[in-house]
Amino acid sequence: MPDLTPAYTLLKMSLGRTTVPPELETLLRAKCDQAAGELRRAGLSLDDGSPADNALIAAYAEWIYRRRNAEDPKPRALRDEIHSRQIARTTGGTP
Repeated sequence: MPDLTPAYTLLKMSLGRTTVPPELETLLRAKCDQAAGELRRAGLSLDDGSPADNALIAAYAEWIYRRRNAEDPKPRALRDEIHSRQIARTTGGTP
């Protein structure tokens, strides 16, 4: 199982939280795991040591977390990043 601690830390920072209660920590870590799984199912190769990959996982996890109360579409920047990585994978380029 990949180490999603860096992505989790970025997610907390993005949400403006320095500390979280245990229940919320469990939820946020699950959102990071869910985000990484969905990105892998979309065909992306993720390296848990990569700052760019951790930032992408955190951004995706934040969107998943925030949309729990609304049906907000995926932000354009997030869609574009995923799409460019899919294209790079297909064409053999670097994401």
